[in-house]
Amino acid sequence: QVVALPAPASPSRSLGACRPNGMSPMTSERRPGSGGSRSPRGGRQPRASGPWDDPSGEAAMAAEGEVQEEALPEWDGSGPSPVERSFMGHLNSHKAFLEQVLKTSQASAVVPGAGQPACKEMAAGLPIEAARALVLLGPEPDGGPWRGLPAELACLAAALRLFARLMEGRAGAPDEGACGRCCAAARGQSDLPAAALTLLQSDCSSSSDARAEGLEAAAGAFGFEVRRVALASESLKAMVAGRPVVCCGLLQAYVGVLEDPETGEELEQEVGGHCLMVVGGDLLGPSYVTFDPFGLSGGEVAHWSASNFEAASPVAWVELSPRLQ
Repeated sequence: QVVALPAPASPSRSLGACRPNGMSPMTSERRPGSGGSRSPRGGRQPRASGPWDDPSGEAAMAAEGEVQEEALPEWDGSGPSPVERSFMGHLNSHKAFLEQVLKTSQASAVVPGAGQPACKEMAAGLPIEAARALVLLGPEPDGGPWRGLPAELACLAAALRLFARLMEGRAGAPDEGACGRCCAAARGQSDLPAAALTLLQSDCSSSSDARAEGLEAAAGAFGFEVRRVALASESLKAMVAGRPVVCCGLLQAYVGVLEDPETGEELEQEVGGHCLMVVGGDLLGPSYVTFDPFGLSGGEVAHWSASNFEAASPVAWVELSPRLQ
């Protein structure tokens, strides 16, 4: 069942504040054939039977308590807490996996004597599970620190976190705290580059060129190399070649979807102007692994097809890469 969702409150321009021309602020009818692009959520996976199937919830609570007792040993207050050690352990395992994948792909990317990639349709960038860990996994209990910020700034903050973890130790790469400083500056509007401040003060009625130029200026102020591309697939080709890049897509017909965690009911909202960030995918199709900052918990990473993007009416593609020394 699909129902309308009122726009979320935010100290800045909220993600639900912008809608296509002629569209009413809210709609109360079901719109399975809506003109905008509905955020492609993956099918809900059936849950295995277990204590959580108990209608009273008592068995689930007891089982959860037992798991927490086993997973979190006692802590004497010195050094990282068990939660922090668990978080860093997950992060290090994903980093080791990515290093292995990248070394393997670089070794086999070129056919000896041919000088050409062995398979141009190979996967590019990050696999979806690795992207979810590197972008969404963090110490914040309620989701990403970019929650409530304009989608363009949210994507820039997420890119800072991603490159800090992928390029750790490289000269010129952002550090782990860069994402948090970006979000804190955006909320307090202190120490915020003037170019980024314009993103907070703009709205979705701005022209596509003005939105793209604002994103480019803000990205440059936060230390990114910026390049305008015609299609996101150009950035996928750069990923295949081993370049550390992401690609932000500015949309004008986005429809956000939220899921009630208790009932599973989907709540649909006309957003209109929005920004997504492509972090991986493959050229056969093409299809994209995409960070979407829309949502109550700071967004998600999901698969988007070329047709999904086409329905959302992209107006510009901006490629970002860290300014390494």
